[in-house]
Amino acid sequence: MTILIRSIFVLFLALTLAACNSEPTFDATNDQTMEASMEEMTKDMTEEEKMELGQAVMSIAMQVGFSSMGDEEKIEKELKEKLHGKTAQEIIDQANGK
Repeated sequence: MTILIRSIFVLFLALTLAACNSEPTFDATNDQTMEASMEEMTKDMTEEEKMELGQAVMSIAMQVGFSSMGDEEKIEKELKEKLHGKTAQEIIDQANGK
């Protein structure tokens, strides 16, 4: 009986931890996943929050553009690397140097 209770407790903890990080992230795997993940990230945002995220993405894109000397392939690759797997707040923080 004790093993069953421990197993249930461990399962409960695992599910709780998984639920804590349920904020959507940016998926830069391909064009379709990028579009779908951005829609998922912004669906519950206010217009102000969407603007803040858009400005953050533009800021990061400009930083990458300058450091990549205008090489479009390099810019696209580096921008995807910088945004992939990040939440909206993490993208905003990154743009603000946090």
